[in-house]
Amino acid sequence: MKSSEHLAVISLVALLCAARAAVLDVALPEPSAFADTEADCQCGVSIPRRSVLSFRLDCATTSTNCAEIVLGRDSNLDGELDWSESEIKFGWDAGSWSVSSPKTGEELFDCLTPGGSRGSLRATMRVDSRGRAASLAFRSGDSAVLLDAAEIAATGGDVSMWNLMRVVTRGNAGTMAVRATSRRDGSMVFVK
Repeated sequence: MKSSEHLAVISLVALLCAARAAVLDVALPEPSAFADTEADCQCGVSIPRRSVLSFRLDCATTSTNCAEIVLGRDSNLDGELDWSESEIKFGWDAGSWSVSSPKTGEELFDCLTPGGSRGSLRATMRVDSRGRAASLAFRSGDSAVLLDAAEIAATGGDVSMWNLMRVVTRGNAGTMAVRATSRRDGSMVFVK
C-alpha cells in the first residue's frame, strides 16, 4: 500500500489567489517509530505571480527522521508529485536543515545548533511578475540558514506553474499538519 493512501484529512485542496482568503488543512497519520518508514500526502496548490509565500515547518529534529516539503508541477496530472516533477525540496533530513533542487541535484545543508529535540524552519519566497522566485530566505529561530538557497530556487522556472505540494515524513518526525492561508500579501503555510 502506498503511503499517500494513508492521507488523513484534506479540507481544501488549493491555495487561492492573493485577493481571496483560503485555508488549507492537511493532516498525516501517526508516524512510524521506524526510521525507514515514509508517510506522505499531496495536495494541489496555486501560486500567484507577484506574491510572497511563507512556510513554517516545526518538527522533531533527531538524527534519523525526515520532515520535508516538496513543490513542483504535476505535468502528467496523475495527482502524484514524482521526483522528476519536483522543483524544490526543503526541510529537516537526518540531522540537518536542507534545501535542494531534484532537477539539478544541487543541495545545501545547515546543521541545527544542539539544544533541543524540536526545531522550526521558516522559508520566505518572493515571486516576481514573471512567476520566477526572486528570492528565497530561510530562518531557524533567530538565525539565517541555507544562505545560498536563492540560487537553487532560481532553477525552478516559473513558480506560478507549480501545482502540487507534497509533505513527507520518515521516522519519528511527530504528527505533522499543514495549514496554508492565502492572503493579499502572499500565502502562509504552517507545517507542524
